[in-house]
Amino acid sequence: MPFPVGFLIGLACASLATVLLPRGRQRLAHAGRDGEVEPRRVGFGLWVGLAAGSVVLGLVQGRLDAAGLRGVGSPVWTLPLAALPLALATLASDLGRVRSERHAVGLLVSGVALFFAGFAFPVLTNPLTGTVAVATIWQVILCAIWLFLLASVLEMISLIPAGVGLFGLALSGVIWLAGGTQQTVASYALAGLVAGAIAGRMAAGLVAHRGEGVVPLGKTEVFGLALWLTALTNAAFLKSVALAGFVLPLGALAVMLIVLTLRAFERSLLLRPAPRSD
Repeated sequence: MPFPVGFLIGLACASLATVLLPRGRQRLAHAGRDGEVEPRRVGFGLWVGLAAGSVVLGLVQGRLDAAGLRGVGSPVWTLPLAALPLALATLASDLGRVRSERHAVGLLVSGVALFFAGFAFPVLTNPLTGTVAVATIWQVILCAIWLFLLASVLEMISLIPAGVGLFGLALSGVIWLAGGTQQTVASYALAGLVAGAIAGRMAAGLVAHRGEGVVPLGKTEVFGLALWLTALTNAAFLKSVALAGFVLPLGALAVMLIVLTLRAFERSLLLRPAPRSD
């Protein structure tokens, strides 16, 4: 019951937002002051759909069927408040020039806000020590780190067409199919909300902008999805530990490889001899 309700709410909110909202004009970080590089049109429907859907879902969360689940879980209506610092930081990029420094600050503040919103790692489980309680300060740090890692992975995946949407659908599907009494209404409902918002954004984009194709995801949408996926995996309780043990190392490895590749590329440019004029 919670998953289909979340899916329908996300589908409706993201579809309406994609159709009704104006598009941003994002300028590349290396563009000149005169803007000789053509700004890239980006959308906001996914972010607004997730935020509005969380508010609507929060109104009915307590009345959703919790039979066989661990309880209602954390209130999902708090997620738009936690995402607000990150949204403001990324909106500045989608409406102007991209600044990675703003993104880093937004991720840090929203990562801390996730803890106060009730989406944290209360316990960790491993084969050596079993289940152990996590100190408050470490819960805050883990929230910020997990958000940073998921945002980094999504930002890299965004270079592949439809990659972000497929990743979000896959992660939501894992939570939905995992099942178990350790799940909550919040985890199932958020899984449906994320899947529905992604589907609604894609479908409405195809219909609303048939002449130019689906408008690319903006930074606000990519990083907003990262925050909702972070909350989703945290709300899944023990499943979040399994996902963290799989996705977190892969994400760290991917970021490391990207950084090393970029540095090697820059070094090759620096060491390359300058062209000589005859």
